[in-house]
Amino acid sequence: LSVASMLFRCFFFFFCMVRRPQRSTLDRSSEASDVYKRQHTSHVVGWREPPGKVRTLKLERIQRVELQKHAHYSIPADFDPRQYLANAWGIWTSEQPLQDVVLRFHPRVRTRVLETRWHPNEKVEELADGYLLWHAQVAEPREMLPWIRGWGADVEVIETKQLRAALEKE
Repeated sequence: LSVASMLFRCFFFFFCMVRRPQRSTLDRSSEASDVYKRQHTSHVVGWREPPGKVRTLKLERIQRVELQKHAHYSIPADFDPRQYLANAWGIWTSEQPLQDVVLRFHPRVRTRVLETRWHPNEKVEELADGYLLWHAQVAEPREMLPWIRGWGADVEVIETKQLRAALEKE
């Protein structure tokens, strides 16, 4: 990643990437600020046109990259991609306020829940009946759906209401 990071940090580039699940291609221009590994895959964080905002792009979906040598740029000194993603569950961010996610875990998965730090700002409350209440402030809770589904009947979504409703629809 270090060579890719150095290249992406210095140039404005044009890229063509595959959109999933449609498998159509999307052409965009971007100014990358950093390349990093998160959740078993590599991403680049940077300014993208359009929409004229910071975005996270999955490197494995980029099919072609053309450096635009005439369009160098400087990464803002105060931009930290890790801070930008600090409240994301994975890579999804939001311009909206953080959302409080509360999950209630069954006692039979207590040990498994407690042995892992799932999110940087999580708090776990142990209840008298053996259940756990797991709390975290997350930028975009919908990104948590696959993880929550993986717990099956051993988890109940208490908050957010939208997250709970999404699972109830399934």
